[in-house]
Amino acid sequence: MKLAQTLASGEQLTPGLRNRLGQLLTNGNPGSKGQPIYETVTDKNTGKKTQQKVLNPDGTPKMTSGSPKIAPVDNVLASAALDMVFDGHVSPQNVKRLHTLGYTVRDFPGLRTFSDRAPSPTSTAPPGGRTAPGVNGQSRPT
Repeated sequence: MKLAQTLASGEQLTPGLRNRLGQLLTNGNPGSKGQPIYETVTDKNTGKKTQQKVLNPDGTPKMTSGSPKIAPVDNVLASAALDMVFDGHVSPQNVKRLHTLGYTVRDFPGLRTFSDRAPSPTSTAPPGGRTAPGVNGQSRPT
């Protein structure tokens, strides 16, 4: 779940992001080393453009950050983690899928079911999903 949270941090939580994270978690990532950063420079005398490495103040080449190695995760576990990140609870379908694999939600600290969930990170509803009563306890204004 921490990996899913980390991957989603700083991003707007959209269905497209959820799909990309799901693919990344279930397929894994072999990881890669950073690559040198290049800039285009123009020779003042000839006007010819060439690529050269961008250097740090100490003379070493600036590098991209690369990507971390991510081991593949079982589809059900990845889906449950993404449920928590995007919905604030594990969906009833994923609870059933976890049970089929011999797990319970309680086997994973931090996971919650729909019935014991906190408000969704993208939800505007108050805790408990209820709106405040109207004037004098009315359910709607008259």
